[in-house]
Amino acid sequence: MASRAEVEKDRPAGWFALAFSRDIRPGTVARSEIGGEDVVVYRTGRGLIRVVSPYCPHLGAHLGYGGQVRGEDIVCPFHGFAFGPGGACTATGNGAKPPKVGLTTWPSREAGGLVLAWLHPGGLGPQWEPDDLPGAYPYPVRTSYLERIRLQDVGENSVDLGHFTTVHKAVRPEVVEGFTTDGHRASGRLRASVVTIPGRPPVEVHFTFRYWGMGLLVIDFEPVKWPVRVRLNIAATPARPGQVRLLVSTSTALEPRGPLALAGAPAHRVMAAALTRAIDGWVQRGLRDDIVIWTHKIFLDRPRLADGDQGIAAWRRWVRRFYEPAPTLPVPDVPVPSPARGEA
Repeated sequence: MASRAEVEKDRPAGWFALAFSRDIRPGTVARSEIGGEDVVVYRTGRGLIRVVSPYCPHLGAHLGYGGQVRGEDIVCPFHGFAFGPGGACTATGNGAKPPKVGLTTWPSREAGGLVLAWLHPGGLGPQWEPDDLPGAYPYPVRTSYLERIRLQDVGENSVDLGHFTTVHKAVRPEVVEGFTTDGHRASGRLRASVVTIPGRPPVEVHFTFRYWGMGLLVIDFEPVKWPVRVRLNIAATPARPGQVRLLVSTSTALEPRGPLALAGAPAHRVMAAALTRAIDGWVQRGLRDDIVIWTHKIFLDRPRLADGDQGIAAWRRWVRRFYEPAPTLPVPDVPVPSPARGEA
């Protein structure tokens, strides 16, 4: 069972994903969790996304079990109480005057192909917007996990240079651009040679990591000698106490050159889809290797860092801002210098 401290650590401020947008079609009612609380996600007839508390204020029925969308309202399965997009009761099942009650609504957005809800440890409203969150390339492969892991481990993993060698068998991982922050955004860049196809020689790849808060991560892979770009979108959400939901999409975009330049757009689409499936197998194997480590490790507030762990130290300084219960005065972000070639 998660300790009280661990549960509180699972409620940082930020936008967190509840579902892939394509899975919430008009009229869909879906159940989800965020920050240890149940919520219901639905899309109105006009296509508006809404996230609300799941329990009807009339007699407590859960709207995620039998609730329906009628036009712009979500309707309770128990007595037919209807609630509009703003949460207020608009009708009753027996025609009586609607009482002045309503559902608690959560700030929600759609960005990067995801349905997002805002969470804040002090109950404050959105402090920033996820407008520039990039989505996947066409024909992505999507996967979801619900694991007994810690939210902080997911994002910290990308700046942990040392584990790329031991866990993912990367050759000569090096920092190209150190971990740099700008408010709720952060980024970093490294390169390494990796084996993407078993039995084949390693391929040099440049990795660019971009964060939007603690729950939204986009990793762009650029194989140096391949005419292809790979994008890995990882959304990590504190769902239940001690559990994190991961929504992952893998996608590719071809850069026609050489023989590929002679192929037409339909051929490019077919090749991109096939390549995405192949690369996703490699991505999922690596992710499962990480999940095994995350599931069984403990979190050390004061780890004994070693040379090459500059990224971890910088990450931990940055994420402190998301656990503040109230706004604090802005502190200028200072880029962490990249280690000299060979030091990492």
